[in-house]
Parts: sequence; structure tokens; C-alpha cells
Amino acid sequence: MTSTCPADVAKAAKWSREHPDAKGDDAVGMVAPAPAVMPAPVAVSQPVEVYFDVGAAAFGADGSKTVAVVADLVQKEGLIVAVTGCTNKTGDVAKNEALGKNRAAAVRDALLAAGAAEASVEMKPPKFV
Repeated sequence: MTSTCPADVAKAAKWSREHPDAKGDDAVGMVAPAPAVMPAPVAVSQPVEVYFDVGAAAFGADGSKTVAVVADLVQKEGLIVAVTGCTNKTGDVAKNEALGKNRAAAVRDALLAAGAAEASVEMKPPKFV
């Protein structure tokens, strides 16, 4: 034991008395420290937007670049992303809801095609803005 602190010496002596069959470094009370407890994951929201043309569920080159960057982060960092589609409130509500779902599905499909694991992509209900 490298410490000469009386408290450390007393602990080592007590440990040695309690473990008389210990051998090697253990005989002088050298016990590996308990492994560090990893903190629970923290949810962090970093919104990323993919834009669509009015009434469309397909996105263009800019959206493809955005999805590729996100898919790369998901793979490298082990992230989980939540995907939701957005529409406005003008027009038929049912059609807008379907459009929002289709937009989210397009992003999900692109993330998966770019290599993100299916378990890393969570689908959320559409938002109306």
C-alpha cells in the first residue's frame, strides 16, 4: 500500500484481518475500486428541418444533404432521432394529417437508406403549424 495515512493503514489492516486467505496485492488491502456508474442518457432536442414543396411529400437536394448528415451522426454517435411531419392548418385537416405522416415517412425512409438503424428512428405524430 502506498499511502501512509493512518486511516488507510487502519482500513488495510482491518481488511487483511477480515480476509486472511487473500494473496498478493489483496493481502495488503489493495482492492480495485468499484466501477464508475454511468449517468442515465439525457434527452437533447436539436431540431433539424427538412423542407418540402407545398402539398408534396418528397424533398429535394437540400433535404437529402440534411438527412445524410443526420444519418451519419446517428450512426457515429449512437443517437436516436424523433421524426415528425409538419403541415399548416389551411385546407382539409385529414389531407394535411396524411401529408404530415407521408413527409415523416419520407424522412424516415431516407435515414434508413443512408444507414441509420431502424431502432434509432422514432416516429411522432404530425404537428400542425
